[in-house]
Amino acid sequence: MKKIIYASLFGIITLLSSCQTEGCTDPDAIHYDSKADNDDGTCVYEGTRTYWYGEDVAQFLVNNNVTTLTFYINGNIVGSCAASIYRLAPPSNCTDDAGAVTVTFDLGGNTTQAQSVEIKAQDGTTIWTTVTNFNANTCGITELTN
Repeated sequence: MKKIIYASLFGIITLLSSCQTEGCTDPDAIHYDSKADNDDGTCVYEGTRTYWYGEDVAQFLVNNNVTTLTFYINGNIVGSCAASIYRLAPPSNCTDDAGAVTVTFDLGGNTTQAQSVEIKAQDGTTIWTTVTNFNANTCGITELTN
């Protein structure tokens, strides 16, 4: 009888200790599950970047009859701003976006992705073009210069 009780207790303990909660175990993911102890491959990420420029760039744009800037990522419009609006200093983070354009990009299951960024004037003229890395759960800040 003792053998059956010990065997039963051993089985219950083994069963309880082997139960794992599946979910996203990466704290950088947007739906991280702190209770998960077995990553099931469902982690999804976002990256954020703020684009800004100073007074000298704003003056250059205005002097060249640029009134509006439109921001594109991979050919899709993601934001716009008046060309005359500028910042005196870089943003301290991606929520400090007065006088700047902030973009949050869905990275899917990747923790980093390079994206094509194009900024155009109101007449469709390309003012800036670059490739920017978006990294999971981070704020990147990019100054636009002339």
